[in-house]
Amino acid sequence: MPKEVYERTDMCRWTDERRVKLSKRMIGNKYSLGYKQSDETKLKKSLALLGGKSPLYKDGRTPLTKAIRESWKSAEWKKNILKLDDYTCVKCNKKGCQFEIHHYIQFKDIFESFIKKYNTLSVVNDKDMLYELSFSYKDFWKESNGFTLCLDCHNKTKGGEDIWM
Repeated sequence: MPKEVYERTDMCRWTDERRVKLSKRMIGNKYSLGYKQSDETKLKKSLALLGGKSPLYKDGRTPLTKAIRESWKSAEWKKNILKLDDYTCVKCNKKGCQFEIHHYIQFKDIFESFIKKYNTLSVVNDKDMLYELSFSYKDFWKESNGFTLCLDCHNKTKGGEDIWM
């Protein structure tokens, strides 16, 4: 942490003096936003993480989870949760703002149990069939598994922070 405390003005904007100091410090820093990578470097980086080479890759399931989360059934489920909670954040009781629906049991855990139940089907080759089966898988659509949070309260849950503390 720097010893100097810099004054901020005009709705949290840096002073001109502070901006000049920051600009000078970032000159030549290849990790700063203005650094341009060569086309060859970009190509190497993208090829290095394609498909199964990425540490985040899990047998092609991302498009299926995204499809389920963006389905008409999911939109209907979210609408029902909002109605049940009277369009109010259950943590801070805020109304009339942007809301998110949070799961008690995480979606990824429900998805894992769904895949285990239909383990004879391939996430990659049988996506369409699994997508259709997801509509009848009751754990995805239990209204008791969701609750309404305002955007601020929902953001507090993203780092594993317990919002009820």
